[in-house]
Amino acid sequence: MKRLRLYILLAAMAITIIDMTAANRYRLYLKDKAGSQYCALSERAMQRRLRQGIELDSTDLEVSPTYINRLRKLGFNIVSKSRWLNTVVVERQDGSAISLESFKHLSFVVRHEPVEGLGYEYDALTQTAMSQTRHTSKREAERKLGDASGTSTPRLSPSSVPNNKLPLTEVHGDALIDNGYRGQGMLIAVLDGGFMNANTVYNLCRNVIGWYDMYDPEGNTYEMFYGEDHGAMCLSVMTSDSTTGIWGTAPDAEYFLIRTEYSLTECPIEEDMWVAGAEMADSIGADLISSSLGYYEFDNSAFNHTQSDLTQGTVFISRGAAIAASKGMLICNAAGNEGQTAWGTIDFPSDAEDVLSVGATDAWLNPSYFSSPGFTSPYVKPDVCCRGSAVPAYDPYLGDISAVYGTSFACPLLCGLCASLWSAVPSLTPAQIRTLVRESGSLADNPTAQMGYGIPDFSVILERAFEIAEPKDPDAISQPQVIEKRNVTDCGQWYDMQGRRVGKPVRKSMILIQNGTKKVLLAK
Repeated sequence: MKRLRLYILLAAMAITIIDMTAANRYRLYLKDKAGSQYCALSERAMQRRLRQGIELDSTDLEVSPTYINRLRKLGFNIVSKSRWLNTVVVERQDGSAISLESFKHLSFVVRHEPVEGLGYEYDALTQTAMSQTRHTSKREAERKLGDASGTSTPRLSPSSVPNNKLPLTEVHGDALIDNGYRGQGMLIAVLDGGFMNANTVYNLCRNVIGWYDMYDPEGNTYEMFYGEDHGAMCLSVMTSDSTTGIWGTAPDAEYFLIRTEYSLTECPIEEDMWVAGAEMADSIGADLISSSLGYYEFDNSAFNHTQSDLTQGTVFISRGAAIAASKGMLICNAAGNEGQTAWGTIDFPSDAEDVLSVGATDAWLNPSYFSSPGFTSPYVKPDVCCRGSAVPAYDPYLGDISAVYGTSFACPLLCGLCASLWSAVPSLTPAQIRTLVRESGSLADNPTAQMGYGIPDFSVILERAFEIAEPKDPDAISQPQVIEKRNVTDCGQWYDMQGRRVGKPVRKSMILIQNGTKKVLLAK
């Protein structure tokens, strides 16, 4: 009888183990790109590559349609795919666990790895609940989304508005903004978890030209995309006009918003979505990517990365970020808020060499206590630091300006300034910008693991950029029409490719009628 009980106990344990480790989504690495064609690249994307002498290569070929069709015939849905890394993420049509036997006889699958366990369903009910919640947990706020406080940050009073320029002046970014270099002609892709009220609030929507939701390609869950506030706050650091009380670092740039983060869970599939988002940024012709996301720890600890993975170029998201940089985009990523955690170092993909990894400083220009330290060998990370404590940002949850905390906000601050620099000297390459930013740092001669090359000086950067190439006269830059209303309900008239008016941007192809001019944003 005791033996029988033992057998029952062991069987129950086995079932528990199976349930805990069963995966319903797998990343498949494919052997080649049989029958592929080159991906759709906008005219803007091609011009960016031509300017920088970047030729098409195998990473610009789409994932093999032959293999995609084969997987679909076998009963798989394609959840995500990457042309850069030649992968697809698959799931069963009924959402059940996938047996590894399913891949055993697929000769075109080189290897496979789980990216999500059972029990994660992106249903409308969950998304609606998320749209009513500012942050799901302190853990999410600290690690995933970069708000080191984990709580609502205090609103700034109107009397403190003049001091809102400090994050700009601390890095001498006013040398750009005050002289008319405000990001004109630049397109910034913002990768984040959601953009609350980015379709209605002037600070946010004034120069947004489109959006895409990687978790909902059909655009059905409008509430989720506009339900989480982190991306909106990051966006406001760049796009706000100073008349709103926030000195945005690229107020005249254009923005494309891409939701790659699923804020209720932490699974490796979010890295696939990030890479897919970066590929979309490449396709539409974005010049820069601002990403305040980072990964190392997951809900299932079996998926966790290790510190031995840093700088090795093996982690999926870091590999994707490196390729994104090779396509002529400048990639800015928050270093992470792990300064006082067991992990204690930067997140992925901020470890990638050609990514500008941004740490945080406080009001005294010291490292913020939460800012993730990195390393000085084989290269330096983070690259630089700028204000990440008490950063003025528009808080759509409160409907006011708030002081926010995290490397999440240092990242767009720097990204916007790089865009404004690029608008001043359009002939610069991302590699030149990275070098200028690093060499201007306060610790350039003796970089540290905590602050990298230190605090950049954009007055010095601008002067050196002028020496490299002829600047663009700010008077010759076409200025966008100023929108007088501070709060608007419609930041443009949106039409689909059939010319039908829609109430919001649509997913893959859209036209914006702005100031009487028709713009085709993305057509596939």
